[in-house]
This record gives sequence, C-alpha cells and structure tokens, in this order.
Amino acid sequence: MSRYSKTHMTDEEIRQYFEESQLVTDTSDNECDFDSDDSDMDPTYSLPENDTIIDAMLNSSEMMRNAIECSLNVTDFEENAEIIELPPIPPLPVCDVTSSVFLPSTVTRSVHKALESQEKIGVLPAASDLRNDMSAIRSILWKKKKLQLSVADLAFQGQDMPDFLKCLKTPYDCFAYFVTEDFLKAIALQMNLYAKQKDISSKFCIDHQELRKFLGILLFTSVYRFPNSRSYWGQYGLDPIRLSMTCNRFEEIRNHLHFNNDASRIEKGQPGYDLLYKIRPLVKHFNQRFSSVPMRQRLCVDEQMCATKMSGNPVRQYMPAKPHKWGAKLFVICDSFGYSYSFEVYCGAGDNKILPNCPDLGAASNVVVRLSQVIPNNANHIIYFDNFYTSLGLLLYMRSRGIHSLGTVRGNRVPNIKLSTDAELQSKKVARGYNEEYVGSVFGVDISSVLWYDTRAVRLLSTYVGTDAIVHNESSYSLKANRWDRKLKQNVEVDCPAIVKEYNQHMGGVDLVDGLIGRYHIKMKTRKWTNKLFYHMLDVSMVNAYCLYNRLNKDVLKCKLPDFRSEVAETLCLIGSTKPVKRGRPSSLTPPPKAKKTYHLSENIRYDQIGHWCKFLDRSGKKMCKFRGCKSETQAFCIKCKINLCNSTAKDCFFKYHNKEEMKT
Repeated sequence: MSRYSKTHMTDEEIRQYFEESQLVTDTSDNECDFDSDDSDMDPTYSLPENDTIIDAMLNSSEMMRNAIECSLNVTDFEENAEIIELPPIPPLPVCDVTSSVFLPSTVTRSVHKALESQEKIGVLPAASDLRNDMSAIRSILWKKKKLQLSVADLAFQGQDMPDFLKCLKTPYDCFAYFVTEDFLKAIALQMNLYAKQKDISSKFCIDHQELRKFLGILLFTSVYRFPNSRSYWGQYGLDPIRLSMTCNRFEEIRNHLHFNNDASRIEKGQPGYDLLYKIRPLVKHFNQRFSSVPMRQRLCVDEQMCATKMSGNPVRQYMPAKPHKWGAKLFVICDSFGYSYSFEVYCGAGDNKILPNCPDLGAASNVVVRLSQVIPNNANHIIYFDNFYTSLGLLLYMRSRGIHSLGTVRGNRVPNIKLSTDAELQSKKVARGYNEEYVGSVFGVDISSVLWYDTRAVRLLSTYVGTDAIVHNESSYSLKANRWDRKLKQNVEVDCPAIVKEYNQHMGGVDLVDGLIGRYHIKMKTRKWTNKLFYHMLDVSMVNAYCLYNRLNKDVLKCKLPDFRSEVAETLCLIGSTKPVKRGRPSSLTPPPKAKKTYHLSENIRYDQIGHWCKFLDRSGKKMCKFRGCKSETQAFCIKCKINLCNSTAKDCFFKYHNKEEMKT
C-alpha cells in the first residue's frame, strides 16, 4: 500500500507541495535521514524500464499529479505504468515562455535535471473558442518590464516571386494579369444576356476585344481631363479615343455594363440574399488575382472610401471624419508599398460574418480576421491596424497563426490596464516624449502595452516590439522624433519609442493607395452604383499593376504613374486593331513642332501581328530607319507603328522590328 493516500490535487496544492518539499541534490549529504541501501527511498534510483514513461510524463502538465504519486513509491509506480497514456498534441502551439517546473525531492535526480531545462509552452484553445471576454484575457496581469525581440525572431519566411510573374515585362502584361481575357469574356457574355433580358429585340452585341477598347478609353479619361465625356470626341478630343470607337457606341456599352445574371438573384428577405450580388463576380475575381502575388512581410488593414453621393446606392455610407464623406466603404489589406491583396465591401451593421474555424472577436476585429485569411501561417508576417480593430483576442489569434501584430488601442478595451489615464498625465504634467511600458502574458503570448505622450496620449499593443528597438537591426532608427516647440519657436527632439516608429513607418499602406488613386482615377459619371464600384476596382487593379511592375523591374528606371496608365490605355485601344492612330493632341491652326525623339509603341502592340502593313512613300517621305543600330534612309513605312523601317532584300529591319524572337537575338 502506498505511503501517502492518493487524492486529486489542484494546481495550487501541487505548487504548495513543491515549495514545502526539500529538493535533494546530493546523496552524500550528512543530513539525509534515509538508508542509501533502500532502493525505495534512494532519490538517485530508478528502474530502467520506467525512464521512458517518466520522460513522456514530463511533457504534460496534466499528468504532473500522477508523477507525484507514482514517484512516492516505486512499487506503486510499476502498478500504474500500464495505464498511463501520452497526452494529445495541443491544437495551436505558440511562442515559448521560460518557466521552470520542479517536482518533489522524491523524484530521481535525472528527472530533476530534465524538468529544470524543460520550457513551459503556452497553448491557446481552438481558434473558434477565442473570445475577448475569456477569463484568461480578463485576468491578465501587466508587469513593468520590456518586450524586445531580435531580428532572428522576426526573420521573414515568405515565398519568392514565382516564374509566371517574373515573365511579366511590360505595363500591359502586369495589368492583363489582373484583368484577364477570360474575365472580359465573362463580362461580355453577361452584357449580351442583360441586353436581351431588357429587350428581346435588342441588337446590342459586344465581344471581349471591343470591351478591352472600352476599358482603354476609361483609363485615358483618368489621365486627360475634359469637361464631359463627349468632349473626348469633340474638336479638341484625343485621337486614340476617337479612332477606337464612336461616342454613341461608347455610351451604349456603358449603359449595358452588367456583371451577373439577374434571373438567378435571390430576392430580399429570402435565405441566401446577397446585397452585392450584382458585383459579386468582380469581388471574387479581383480578390483571387490580387492575393495570388506573394506577400511582403509588412501588411496593414484600414478602410477605404469609393466616393459617390448617388441615390439608390445600397452600400452608401456617411463618414463625417473622412475627406470624402459619402460613398461606399471598403476594408482593405495591403503592404507598405500600396499593393492591395484583398478587400471587402461594407454592407452595413449586419455584415459581421464569422468564417468557419475562426473566432468571434467583435464586428471590428472580425474584419481583420476575414482579411487575414490570405496571409500564410508561420511566415513571420507583421500586420498593423488602428484602434478601431485592435483587441487582445485579435493579437492572440494572429500570434497563434505565427503572425506578429501591432496596433493603437483604446484604453477601455484592455482589461486591468496599468497605463496612466489622461487625467493622471495631466496631474503629473508630463513632458512630450514621456512613455510607459507594461508586458502581460496570456496563453504564453507576451503582449506589450505602451503609452507615449506627444500632444496627446497614444496607447499601443504589440506582440513583437516595445519601447526599445529590435536587437541587431541593421536598419536601426533613432528613437527620437522632431517636433515643433511653440515656446522656443524651433524644432526639438523628443523621445519616441520603437513601437511608435514601427507603426508610423508601416501603417500608411492604404493611405498610399488612396493617394495614387486620387491623383489619377476614372471620373466618368454614371447613374449605376455597380459601374462606380467597377471603376474603383479598375483603379485599384491599375495601382496593383503599377506596384507589381516596379517590384519586378527594380533595375529599370521607375515609371511615373500617368505614363504607366497612358501606355496601358494605348495598348488596350490598339492591341488586335488594324486602325492607325494619331498620337497627341489634334492639329490646330498652327502646325505642331516636329518631334525630336521617335515614339515607339509598346511591345504588346508591336508583336500582335495585326495591321502592321508596309507602305512605300514617295521621295518626300524618305527618312532614316528607326530600327536600333540602322542608319540607312528608307521609304518603307509601317502604317500602324507610324515609323520608317528598311524593307528590302539587303535589309529586313521591318521584319526584325515586329518579330519578338529576332529582337532577342
């Protein structure tokens, strides 16, 4: 029979038992009151067949109670050895927290050494069970210490750029990756169907090539501003637009823009009703294409406005704090360079969708949970968000997926917070640059809470950085910030924590997208809210193509955004076309100055092998050949490219210029 009665001890009783027990580490101690020949009492004695069982027990805190009872008597241990089972693998392991565990002195010395080196691993519950009101979160304890990781802990393990993206060489190639030919064919099909549904006798018909020209005209209008849409076909209009299609045809296509079959739409009030049914194919297609590009390490989530005040828009919102107060609100996740990876259109207060196997952290935090599904797990991505989304449950969920996070936070969302309140800061009369940091731990995840006082108090939460800079950071930054002092009438340096520097440096991705769209966007007026959102998605696709082009061509001189949009628009209007196009403004009373530099069309137009006819001019049209390296004069002229190229038995510059394989050699 066992020396001690077996009882179900709680965690507090086990901890108290550890403290009261004397840890025996030296068998030669004179104060030992046991006989060294007694194997049942010798702390250094253990049966070999029990070593594997003891090692398995060390990995589970739930079996610690069995370890205590079995270690009190070797005979009793042998009786219970057959019924011991290995614990299940925890579902969501997270970062380690060093916390040594000790057993009573009656456990063998080998067990002591193994336990002292064993680290307690924090284990989160299942992702769907996470809540902001969990007892573990509500009882978090904040301690006055600092959170500081090294560069090795944040080493990015993302994917490299795949080969099918590296082959995108021109601006049009990058844009066509998002607006594919199959996508245009699907829209053309829905437009033809919509025309027949409106009027069975309608003669409207469109194909993907004509729709491509329509998109090119839209992109031209985003760069060149005219008073109204018909002005582009007027006396002072643009020749690329006028020669692509007529004004009446353009307006007819715009009136028939449609993206989904109305016959299959579920009526409002019925199960499965979708407010965005009319543009759902657009949202799915663009999200799929955007997220297929490998992500950078630093990402951010924020809202975006598609400005419009048109009545009858079911997704129109009013946000008085925004520059554009009326419009459709979108939630976007993008990187620090302005590339958008995913977005969702906000449909109102009832739009709080909870994905399978995802937690319910509140309407605001659930937005980040849904958008973050495109982020690969355990690649050390870092995501930033503002105080509208931040909560402790969100930080824990991100960390369980191997994603670090940082965000500003509202003080009333953090339980047991020890950061000073605004009233306490006023009573202390703290100076600019004052900061505080407290670190709490939930399920083994360290979370840093930082307060920084500038003109007002700012509070932030993070799982990877605090007030101190990241260790061994080669691109280290000064923990100072320049601020204007009204009393001294000059700039002064104030202390600025590393967490604030990180937030300010990487949080502005969505604002950068808004800036790039705001300068050049499609301003074509429309009465349909679906067309307005379609124009906005085209603008986002153009910005993504621009970012992707710069990312793939780092060694090439950076292209300006208006030139990029103009080249894509020209290619859309000309590719696959046989009509020659005049470039530039229409001729006026005075002849335009002679061009000093030859203008070459994009490679997509040069190599499309459509409409490149050779015409031999008279002697007055004899000019120097524009092929690279050729200095001969010729009368041969390409009516589509509008340049002179040698075309004779001696020189075949015309063939080489329009053949991609010849240009490579």
